[in-house]
Amino acid sequence: MLCSRSPNQAQAVLAGWGKEYWIGDWQQQTVEVYRRSQARLERVATLFTDDSLTPPLFEGFSLKVTDIFN
Repeated sequence: MLCSRSPNQAQAVLAGWGKEYWIGDWQQQTVEVYRRSQARLERVATLFTDDSLTPPLFEGFSLKVTDIFN
């Protein structure tokens, strides 16, 4: 994935690792999205099967929550 990016874009992507976490619950079929805010993680969203995961770090990327669990 990083190969097709310019060096500046690759550095921006690598700098973003660890800033957002996704926790999936297969029983409830939800995804909780957490983002690092200074020294702690804050839950910013709970996504359900009708929602899509669209992390700001990966422009244009979208993943339907229902596709995660099927």
